[in-house]
Amino acid sequence: MVGRADAWLGEREAAVHQLPLRQGRQPRVQAATVADFQEKLRELSALVATHPYWTTLDSGVVDARMALKHAHEAADEAA
Repeated sequence: MVGRADAWLGEREAAVHQLPLRQGRQPRVQAATVADFQEKLRELSALVATHPYWTTLDSGVVDARMALKHAHEAADEAA
C-alpha cells in the first residue's frame, strides 16, 4: 500500500521507495546510493530545463514541457 506521502509517485517510483533493506547492507551505503541518484536527477533536470530547445518556442513552453513529462505514458499505452 502506498502512503499518502507517496500518492504522487507513479507505480514504478513507489515500488522503488518500498524496497526493503537487504540483509547485511549498511544504511549508510543505501543513503550514499540514494544521494548519488538524487545528484544525477538534479544534473539531468538542469540539462533538460536549460536545453536550447525551450528558447525556440515563442509560446506554449508549459504545454511542451507537460507533453515531454507525460511522453512515457503514451509509449506505455502503445506497447
